[in-house]
Amino acid sequence: MFEMDSPIYKFDFTKQEIRLPKLEQFCLIQKQTFCQNLLQFMKDLCNSKIKLLIFIQQELGSDDIQSETQPCSEINCKNNTNQTQIIHQPFNYQIHQDNFINKVEQCYAFEFNDDSSILFVGCENPKILIYEFKLGRLKQQIQALNEHTHSVLYLKFLTKSKELISGDNGGFIFVWQNLNTCIWNCKQKIRGHIMWLQSLVLNKNQDLMISSGGDQTLKFWIQKSQWILEQTIEENNTCVRSLSLNVQENKVITCGSNKVIFVIEHSKESKKWMIIQRITVDCEGYRICYINDYLFIFQPLLGQLMHVFETNRINQQFAQTKDIVVNEGNEFGGLFPMQYFQSKQLLVNKHYNYVNLMRVTEDGDFKVEQSIPFGTCYLYGGMIGDGQYLFTWDHLSKQIQIRNQKQNENYFIITYIVLDNLQFQKQQLLFLLQIKFFHQIYLHQYQFYQLFILFFIKMS
Repeated sequence: MFEMDSPIYKFDFTKQEIRLPKLEQFCLIQKQTFCQNLLQFMKDLCNSKIKLLIFIQQELGSDDIQSETQPCSEINCKNNTNQTQIIHQPFNYQIHQDNFINKVEQCYAFEFNDDSSILFVGCENPKILIYEFKLGRLKQQIQALNEHTHSVLYLKFLTKSKELISGDNGGFIFVWQNLNTCIWNCKQKIRGHIMWLQSLVLNKNQDLMISSGGDQTLKFWIQKSQWILEQTIEENNTCVRSLSLNVQENKVITCGSNKVIFVIEHSKESKKWMIIQRITVDCEGYRICYINDYLFIFQPLLGQLMHVFETNRINQQFAQTKDIVVNEGNEFGGLFPMQYFQSKQLLVNKHYNYVNLMRVTEDGDFKVEQSIPFGTCYLYGGMIGDGQYLFTWDHLSKQIQIRNQKQNENYFIITYIVLDNLQFQKQQLLFLLQIKFFHQIYLHQYQFYQLFILFFIKMS
Protein backbone atom coordinates (compact mmCIF):
# COMPACT_ATOMS: atom_id res chain seq x y z
CA MET A 1 0.00 0.00 0.00
CA PHE A 2 1.48 3.32 -1.04
CA GLU A 3 1.13 6.49 1.00
CA MET A 4 0.94 9.90 -0.60
CA ASP A 5 2.27 13.05 1.03
CA SER A 6 -0.35 15.29 -0.57
CA PRO A 7 -2.61 17.11 1.93
CA ILE A 8 -5.54 15.93 -0.18
CA TYR A 9 -4.94 12.40 1.04
CA LYS A 10 -5.60 13.49 4.62
CA PHE A 11 -9.15 14.66 3.84
CA ASP A 12 -12.14 12.64 4.98
CA PHE A 13 -14.03 11.66 1.87
CA THR A 14 -16.67 9.57 3.61
CA LYS A 15 -18.95 12.58 3.71
CA GLN A 16 -19.89 13.81 0.27
CA GLU A 17 -20.36 17.52 0.84
CA ILE A 18 -19.28 18.63 -2.64
CA ARG A 19 -21.51 17.97 -5.59
CA LEU A 20 -20.10 18.58 -9.04
CA PRO A 21 -22.38 17.08 -11.72
CA LYS A 22 -19.76 17.02 -14.46
CA LEU A 23 -17.24 15.29 -12.28
CA GLU A 24 -19.82 12.85 -10.96
CA GLN A 25 -20.13 11.52 -14.48
CA PHE A 26 -16.50 10.53 -14.19
CA CYS A 27 -17.44 8.14 -11.38
CA LEU A 28 -19.74 6.24 -13.71
CA ILE A 29 -16.91 5.07 -15.88
CA GLN A 30 -16.77 1.31 -15.89
CA LYS A 31 -13.88 -0.36 -14.11
CA GLN A 32 -12.54 -2.09 -17.21
CA THR A 33 -12.69 0.99 -19.42
CA PHE A 34 -10.99 3.12 -16.79
CA CYS A 35 -8.08 0.70 -16.35
CA GLN A 36 -7.63 0.32 -20.10
CA ASN A 37 -7.54 4.07 -20.62
CA LEU A 38 -5.11 4.54 -17.77
CA LEU A 39 -2.81 1.82 -19.07
CA GLN A 40 -2.86 3.35 -22.55
CA PHE A 41 -2.07 6.76 -21.07
CA MET A 42 0.92 5.27 -19.24
CA LYS A 43 2.18 3.58 -22.41
CA ASP A 44 1.89 6.82 -24.38
CA LEU A 45 3.91 8.69 -21.75
CA CYS A 46 6.61 6.00 -21.70
CA ASN A 47 6.84 5.97 -25.50
CA SER A 48 7.10 9.76 -25.50
CA LYS A 49 9.97 9.56 -23.02
CA ILE A 50 11.74 6.92 -25.12
CA LYS A 51 11.50 9.06 -28.26
CA LEU A 52 12.93 12.06 -26.42
CA LEU A 53 15.88 10.04 -25.13
CA ILE A 54 16.62 8.63 -28.59
CA PHE A 55 16.48 12.15 -30.02
CA ILE A 56 18.93 13.39 -27.37
CA GLN A 57 21.30 10.49 -28.06
CA GLN A 58 21.31 11.30 -31.78
CA GLU A 59 21.82 15.03 -31.23
CA LEU A 60 24.62 14.72 -28.69
CA GLY A 61 26.33 11.72 -30.24
CA SER A 62 26.77 10.27 -26.77
CA ASP A 63 26.55 6.68 -25.60
CA ASP A 64 25.73 7.79 -22.08
CA ILE A 65 21.98 7.88 -22.69
CA GLN A 66 20.60 4.43 -23.36
CA SER A 67 17.28 4.17 -25.18
CA GLU A 68 14.73 2.00 -23.45
CA THR A 69 13.29 -0.35 -26.03
CA GLN A 70 11.60 -2.90 -23.78
CA PRO A 71 7.77 -2.92 -23.59
CA CYS A 72 6.15 -0.71 -20.98
CA SER A 73 5.02 -3.76 -19.02
CA GLU A 74 8.66 -4.72 -18.46
CA ILE A 75 9.83 -1.32 -17.26
CA ASN A 76 10.36 -1.09 -13.53
CA CYS A 77 11.06 1.72 -11.12
CA LYS A 78 14.65 0.86 -10.30
CA ASN A 79 16.12 2.81 -13.22
CA ASN A 80 16.15 6.44 -12.17
CA THR A 81 19.52 7.40 -13.65
CA ASN A 82 18.29 8.86 -16.94
CA GLN A 83 17.65 12.32 -15.54
CA THR A 84 21.16 12.42 -14.06
CA GLN A 85 22.60 11.39 -17.42
CA ILE A 86 20.68 14.18 -19.10
CA ILE A 87 21.71 16.86 -16.63
CA HIS A 88 25.46 16.11 -16.64
CA GLN A 89 27.01 17.35 -19.85
CA PRO A 90 29.95 15.21 -21.07
CA PHE A 91 33.34 16.64 -20.12
CA ASN A 92 34.88 18.59 -22.97
CA TYR A 93 37.59 20.94 -21.71
CA GLN A 94 39.06 22.97 -24.57
CA ILE A 95 42.16 25.15 -24.66
CA HIS A 96 42.00 28.90 -25.19
CA GLN A 97 44.19 29.18 -28.29
CA ASP A 98 44.72 32.93 -27.89
CA ASN A 99 44.98 32.91 -24.12
CA PHE A 100 48.28 31.49 -22.85
CA ILE A 101 51.59 32.67 -21.45
CA ASN A 102 54.97 31.49 -22.67
CA LYS A 103 57.08 30.53 -19.66
CA VAL A 104 60.43 28.81 -20.23
CA GLU A 105 60.85 28.04 -16.51
CA GLN A 106 58.68 25.31 -15.08
CA CYS A 107 55.40 26.23 -13.36
CA TYR A 108 54.24 23.70 -10.77
CA ALA A 109 51.13 25.07 -9.05
CA PHE A 110 48.12 27.27 -9.80
CA GLU A 111 45.52 28.79 -7.48
CA PHE A 112 42.72 31.40 -7.53
CA ASN A 113 41.80 33.90 -4.85
CA ASP A 114 38.28 33.83 -3.37
CA ASP A 115 36.50 35.49 -6.32
CA SER A 116 38.75 34.08 -9.09
CA SER A 117 39.94 37.56 -10.04
CA ILE A 118 43.59 36.79 -9.24
CA LEU A 119 45.70 33.82 -10.36
CA PHE A 120 48.75 32.71 -8.36
CA VAL A 121 51.44 30.67 -10.16
CA GLY A 122 54.17 28.74 -8.33
CA CYS A 123 57.39 28.61 -10.37
CA GLU A 124 60.76 26.89 -10.40
CA ASN A 125 62.84 30.07 -10.51
CA PRO A 126 61.65 30.36 -7.48
CA LYS A 127 58.82 32.88 -7.50
CA ILE A 128 55.10 33.23 -7.06
CA LEU A 129 53.70 35.17 -10.00
CA ILE A 130 50.40 37.01 -9.51
CA TYR A 131 48.17 37.76 -12.51
CA GLU A 132 44.88 39.52 -12.96
CA PHE A 133 42.25 37.07 -14.24
CA LYS A 134 39.05 38.32 -15.81
CA LEU A 135 36.30 36.63 -17.85
CA GLY A 136 38.40 33.50 -18.30
CA ARG A 137 41.46 35.36 -19.55
CA LEU A 138 44.85 36.17 -18.08
CA LYS A 139 45.55 39.88 -17.94
CA GLN A 140 48.61 41.74 -16.73
CA GLN A 141 51.04 40.50 -14.09
CA ILE A 142 50.41 42.31 -10.81
CA GLN A 143 53.29 41.18 -8.60
CA ALA A 144 56.07 38.62 -8.15
CA LEU A 145 56.80 37.23 -4.67
CA ASN A 146 60.50 36.45 -4.25
CA GLU A 147 60.87 35.26 -0.63
CA HIS A 148 61.08 31.55 -1.49
CA THR A 149 64.59 30.17 -2.04
CA HIS A 150 63.38 26.87 -3.54
CA SER A 151 60.92 25.96 -6.28
CA VAL A 152 57.31 26.69 -5.28
CA LEU A 153 55.38 23.41 -5.49
CA TYR A 154 52.05 24.01 -3.73
CA LEU A 155 49.58 26.88 -3.42
CA LYS A 156 46.41 27.02 -1.29
CA PHE A 157 44.15 30.05 -0.86
CA LEU A 158 42.23 30.51 2.40
CA THR A 159 38.87 32.03 1.48
CA LYS A 160 37.99 32.86 5.11
CA SER A 161 41.13 34.76 6.07
CA LYS A 162 41.92 35.68 2.44
CA GLU A 163 45.49 34.47 2.90
CA LEU A 164 47.71 32.43 0.59
CA ILE A 165 49.72 29.38 1.69
CA SER A 166 52.70 28.24 -0.39
CA GLY A 167 55.07 25.30 0.00
CA ASP A 168 58.46 24.80 -1.64
CA ASN A 169 61.04 22.20 -2.55
CA GLY A 170 63.08 23.02 0.54
CA GLY A 171 60.30 22.01 2.92
CA PHE A 172 59.29 25.59 3.82
CA ILE A 173 55.68 26.77 4.12
CA PHE A 174 54.87 30.46 3.72
CA VAL A 175 51.68 32.31 4.72
CA TRP A 176 50.91 35.47 2.73
CA GLN A 177 48.50 38.28 3.54
CA ASN A 178 47.08 40.93 1.24
CA LEU A 179 47.99 44.44 2.38
CA ASN A 180 45.95 46.06 -0.40
CA THR A 181 44.62 45.10 -3.81
CA CYS A 182 48.06 44.83 -5.37
CA ILE A 183 50.56 44.05 -2.60
CA TRP A 184 51.07 40.69 -0.85
CA ASN A 185 53.38 40.30 2.13
CA CYS A 186 54.80 37.28 3.99
CA LYS A 187 53.01 36.88 7.33
CA GLN A 188 54.58 33.62 8.57
CA LYS A 189 57.43 31.35 7.51
CA ILE A 190 57.38 27.73 8.72
CA ARG A 191 60.13 25.14 8.55
CA GLY A 192 57.68 22.39 7.65
CA HIS A 193 60.01 19.56 6.62
CA ILE A 194 63.76 18.99 6.53
CA MET A 195 63.55 17.99 2.87
CA TRP A 196 61.20 18.86 0.01
CA LEU A 197 57.45 19.22 0.44
CA GLN A 198 55.56 16.34 -1.18
CA SER A 199 51.91 17.04 -0.43
CA LEU A 200 49.75 19.70 1.22
CA VAL A 201 46.00 19.62 1.96
CA LEU A 202 43.56 21.73 4.00
CA ASN A 203 40.23 20.89 5.60
CA LYS A 204 37.02 22.71 4.62
CA ASN A 205 37.09 24.95 7.69
CA GLN A 206 40.66 25.92 6.79
CA ASP A 207 41.93 25.48 10.33
CA LEU A 208 43.74 22.16 9.75
CA MET A 209 46.67 21.67 7.38
CA ILE A 210 48.34 18.32 6.64
CA SER A 211 51.73 18.13 4.96
CA SER A 212 54.20 15.43 3.96
CA GLY A 213 57.81 15.70 2.93
CA GLY A 214 60.96 13.93 1.83
CA ASP A 215 61.93 13.51 5.49
CA GLN A 216 59.41 10.62 5.72
CA THR A 217 57.09 12.48 8.11
CA LEU A 218 53.43 13.41 8.05
CA LYS A 219 52.61 16.61 9.95
CA PHE A 220 49.34 18.07 11.22
CA TRP A 221 49.11 21.84 11.69
CA ILE A 222 46.31 23.81 13.36
CA GLN A 223 45.39 27.47 12.97
CA LYS A 224 45.52 29.62 16.07
CA SER A 225 46.82 33.17 15.88
CA GLN A 226 49.41 31.48 13.63
CA TRP A 227 49.85 28.00 12.23
CA ILE A 228 51.38 25.69 14.85
CA LEU A 229 52.47 22.05 14.66
CA GLU A 230 50.04 19.76 16.52
CA GLN A 231 51.30 16.26 15.67
CA THR A 232 53.94 14.40 13.67
CA ILE A 233 53.67 10.81 12.41
CA GLU A 234 56.99 9.14 11.61
CA GLU A 235 55.89 5.53 11.09
CA ASN A 236 55.65 5.73 7.30
CA ASN A 237 59.35 4.84 6.81
CA THR A 238 59.09 6.30 3.34
CA CYS A 239 58.55 9.47 1.41
CA VAL A 240 54.78 10.18 1.40
CA ARG A 241 54.07 11.21 -2.19
CA SER A 242 50.34 11.79 -1.88
CA LEU A 243 47.65 12.10 0.77
CA SER A 244 43.90 12.69 0.86
CA LEU A 245 41.36 13.72 3.49
CA ASN A 246 37.95 12.04 3.52
CA VAL A 247 34.56 13.80 3.42
CA GLN A 248 34.00 13.65 7.19
CA GLU A 249 37.60 14.84 7.61
CA ASN A 250 38.35 12.26 10.27
CA LYS A 251 40.52 9.98 8.11
CA VAL A 252 43.63 10.46 5.98
CA ILE A 253 45.09 8.05 3.43
CA THR A 254 48.69 8.18 2.22
CA CYS A 255 50.84 6.39 -0.33
CA GLY A 256 54.52 6.43 -1.21
CA SER A 257 57.54 4.40 -2.24
CA ASN A 258 57.23 1.61 0.36
CA LYS A 259 54.27 -0.14 -1.37
CA VAL A 260 51.98 0.48 1.60
CA ILE A 261 48.80 2.56 1.86
CA PHE A 262 48.26 3.97 5.35
CA VAL A 263 44.78 4.71 6.69
CA ILE A 264 45.01 7.21 9.54
CA GLU A 265 42.06 8.17 11.76
CA HIS A 266 41.52 10.98 14.26
CA SER A 267 40.63 9.58 17.67
CA LYS A 268 37.88 11.43 19.54
CA GLU A 269 39.20 10.11 22.85
CA SER A 270 42.90 10.90 22.54
CA LYS A 271 42.47 13.79 20.07
CA LYS A 272 45.36 12.25 18.12
CA TRP A 273 45.76 10.89 14.60
CA MET A 274 46.48 7.16 14.63
CA ILE A 275 47.29 4.58 11.94
CA ILE A 276 44.39 2.09 11.88
CA GLN A 277 45.19 0.10 8.73
CA ARG A 278 48.17 -0.77 6.55
CA ILE A 279 47.35 -1.99 3.04
CA THR A 280 50.16 -3.75 1.18
CA VAL A 281 50.12 -3.15 -2.59
CA ASP A 282 52.22 -4.50 -5.46
CA CYS A 283 53.76 -1.22 -6.58
CA GLU A 284 54.89 2.17 -5.35
CA GLY A 285 52.12 4.74 -5.13
CA TYR A 286 52.08 8.13 -6.83
CA ARG A 287 48.58 9.50 -6.26
CA ILE A 288 45.64 8.74 -4.01
CA CYS A 289 42.22 10.35 -3.58
CA TYR A 290 39.04 9.83 -1.57
CA ILE A 291 35.79 9.77 -3.58
CA ASN A 292 33.64 9.40 -0.47
CA ASP A 293 34.11 8.07 3.05
CA TYR A 294 33.93 4.47 1.83
CA LEU A 295 35.84 4.54 -1.46
CA PHE A 296 39.20 5.85 -2.69
CA ILE A 297 41.37 5.61 -5.82
CA PHE A 298 45.03 4.60 -5.83
CA GLN A 299 47.40 5.22 -8.74
CA PRO A 300 50.54 3.05 -8.80
CA LEU A 301 53.85 3.94 -10.40
CA LEU A 302 53.72 1.23 -13.07
CA GLY A 303 51.09 0.07 -15.53
CA GLN A 304 47.88 1.41 -17.02
CA LEU A 305 45.57 0.58 -14.13
CA MET A 306 44.20 2.61 -11.26
CA HIS A 307 42.88 0.63 -8.30
CA VAL A 308 39.57 1.14 -6.49
CA PHE A 309 39.43 0.43 -2.75
CA GLU A 310 36.17 0.15 -0.83
CA THR A 311 35.21 -0.43 2.79
CA ASN A 312 34.27 -3.97 3.75
CA ARG A 313 30.92 -3.80 5.56
CA ILE A 314 31.84 -6.59 7.95
CA ASN A 315 35.25 -5.54 9.28
CA GLN A 316 35.18 -1.87 8.15
CA GLN A 317 38.57 -2.34 6.47
CA PHE A 318 39.48 -1.08 3.01
CA ALA A 319 40.16 -3.67 0.31
CA GLN A 320 40.74 -3.49 -3.45
CA THR A 321 37.53 -4.21 -5.39
CA LYS A 322 38.20 -3.30 -9.04
CA ASP A 323 40.50 -1.57 -11.52
CA ILE A 324 40.18 1.39 -13.88
CA VAL A 325 41.96 1.15 -17.23
CA VAL A 326 43.71 4.37 -18.27
CA ASN A 327 46.47 5.22 -20.76
CA GLU A 328 49.39 2.93 -21.46
CA GLY A 329 52.69 3.93 -19.95
CA ASN A 330 54.24 4.25 -16.51
CA GLU A 331 53.79 7.26 -14.30
CA PHE A 332 56.74 9.59 -13.89
CA GLY A 333 57.01 12.77 -11.91
CA GLY A 334 55.11 13.84 -8.86
CA LEU A 335 52.95 16.86 -8.17
CA PHE A 336 49.68 17.31 -10.12
CA PRO A 337 47.60 15.76 -7.29
CA MET A 338 44.52 13.70 -8.09
CA GLN A 339 41.32 15.72 -7.54
CA TYR A 340 37.63 14.89 -7.17
CA PHE A 341 34.80 17.41 -7.56
CA GLN A 342 31.56 16.04 -6.12
CA SER A 343 29.36 18.72 -7.73
CA LYS A 344 30.52 17.65 -11.20
CA GLN A 345 31.15 13.97 -10.41
CA LEU A 346 34.56 14.72 -11.93
CA LEU A 347 37.79 12.88 -11.14
CA VAL A 348 40.95 14.55 -12.50
CA ASN A 349 44.08 12.46 -12.79
CA LYS A 350 47.42 12.86 -14.53
CA HIS A 351 48.86 9.61 -15.91
CA TYR A 352 52.03 9.48 -18.00
CA ASN A 353 51.56 12.03 -20.84
CA TYR A 354 47.84 12.55 -20.27
CA VAL A 355 45.35 14.30 -18.06
CA ASN A 356 42.26 12.11 -17.72
CA LEU A 357 38.83 13.50 -16.87
CA MET A 358 36.60 10.74 -15.49
CA ARG A 359 32.92 10.59 -14.68
CA VAL A 360 32.06 8.88 -11.39
CA THR A 361 28.65 7.30 -11.95
CA GLU A 362 25.90 6.78 -9.38
CA ASP A 363 26.65 3.05 -9.15
CA GLY A 364 30.35 3.62 -8.44
CA ASP A 365 31.77 3.04 -11.93
CA PHE A 366 34.44 5.23 -13.51
CA LYS A 367 34.36 6.30 -17.13
CA VAL A 368 37.13 8.25 -18.89
CA GLU A 369 35.15 10.91 -20.78
CA GLN A 370 38.15 12.93 -21.95
CA SER A 371 41.86 12.17 -22.15
CA ILE A 372 44.04 15.19 -22.97
CA PRO A 373 47.47 14.34 -24.49
CA PHE A 374 50.47 16.59 -23.84
CA GLY A 375 53.28 14.61 -25.48
CA THR A 376 55.44 14.73 -22.35
CA CYS A 377 55.26 13.37 -18.82
CA TYR A 378 56.85 16.58 -17.49
CA LEU A 379 53.41 18.00 -16.92
CA TYR A 380 52.18 20.04 -13.95
CA GLY A 381 49.03 21.83 -12.89
CA GLY A 382 45.53 21.04 -11.75
CA MET A 383 41.87 21.94 -11.82
CA ILE A 384 40.95 25.11 -9.91
CA GLY A 385 37.87 27.28 -9.51
CA ASP A 386 35.79 24.28 -8.31
CA GLY A 387 36.56 22.42 -11.51
CA GLN A 388 35.84 25.32 -13.83
CA TYR A 389 39.35 25.72 -15.25
CA LEU A 390 42.22 23.34 -15.97
CA PHE A 391 45.61 25.09 -15.74
CA THR A 392 48.73 23.28 -16.97
CA TRP A 393 52.37 23.82 -17.82
CA ASP A 394 54.24 21.19 -19.84
CA HIS A 395 57.85 20.83 -20.93
CA LEU A 396 56.93 20.52 -24.62
CA SER A 397 54.94 23.72 -25.14
CA LYS A 398 56.53 25.65 -22.26
CA GLN A 399 53.24 27.49 -21.89
CA ILE A 400 50.73 28.17 -19.16
CA GLN A 401 47.62 26.80 -20.87
CA ILE A 402 44.02 27.34 -19.79
CA ARG A 403 41.18 24.97 -20.57
CA ASN A 404 37.55 25.16 -19.57
CA GLN A 405 34.38 23.27 -20.30
CA LYS A 406 33.06 23.84 -23.81
CA GLN A 407 29.32 24.36 -23.67
CA ASN A 408 27.10 22.37 -26.02
CA GLU A 409 24.16 24.60 -26.99
CA ASN A 410 22.13 21.65 -28.31
CA TYR A 411 22.57 19.94 -24.95
CA PHE A 412 21.04 22.82 -23.00
CA ILE A 413 18.14 23.26 -25.43
CA ILE A 414 17.30 19.55 -25.40
CA THR A 415 17.62 19.30 -21.61
CA TYR A 416 15.23 22.21 -21.19
CA ILE A 417 12.70 20.64 -23.57
CA VAL A 418 12.86 17.26 -21.81
CA LEU A 419 12.55 18.62 -18.28
CA ASP A 420 9.78 21.01 -19.30
CA ASN A 421 7.94 18.16 -21.04
CA LEU A 422 8.22 15.87 -18.04
CA GLN A 423 7.10 18.61 -15.66
CA PHE A 424 4.00 19.23 -17.80
CA GLN A 425 3.20 15.51 -17.81
CA LYS A 426 3.55 15.37 -14.03
CA GLN A 427 1.12 18.27 -13.66
CA GLN A 428 -1.40 16.46 -15.85
CA LEU A 429 -1.17 13.35 -13.69
CA LEU A 430 -1.46 15.25 -10.43
CA PHE A 431 -4.55 17.04 -11.75
CA LEU A 432 -6.20 13.73 -12.62
CA LEU A 433 -5.15 12.35 -9.26
CA GLN A 434 -6.93 15.17 -7.44
CA ILE A 435 -10.10 14.46 -9.43
CA LYS A 436 -9.80 10.86 -8.35
CA PHE A 437 -9.42 11.77 -4.70
CA PHE A 438 -12.55 13.87 -4.75
CA HIS A 439 -14.69 11.12 -6.26
CA GLN A 440 -13.73 7.90 -4.52
CA ILE A 441 -13.28 5.64 -7.47
CA TYR A 442 -12.78 2.01 -6.60
CA LEU A 443 -10.07 1.37 -3.98
CA HIS A 444 -7.96 -0.92 -6.16
CA GLN A 445 -8.10 1.71 -8.94
CA TYR A 446 -6.93 4.32 -6.44
CA GLN A 447 -4.00 2.11 -5.40
CA PHE A 448 -3.15 1.47 -9.04
CA TYR A 449 -3.20 5.21 -9.73
CA GLN A 450 -0.81 5.82 -6.80
CA LEU A 451 1.51 3.12 -8.12
CA PHE A 452 1.51 4.69 -11.55
CA ILE A 453 2.16 8.21 -10.23
CA LEU A 454 5.15 7.05 -8.16
CA PHE A 455 6.38 4.98 -11.10
CA PHE A 456 6.28 7.91 -13.49
CA ILE A 457 7.80 10.42 -11.07
CA LYS A 458 10.74 8.04 -10.57
CA MET A 459 11.16 7.50 -14.30
CA SER A 460 11.16 11.21 -15.02
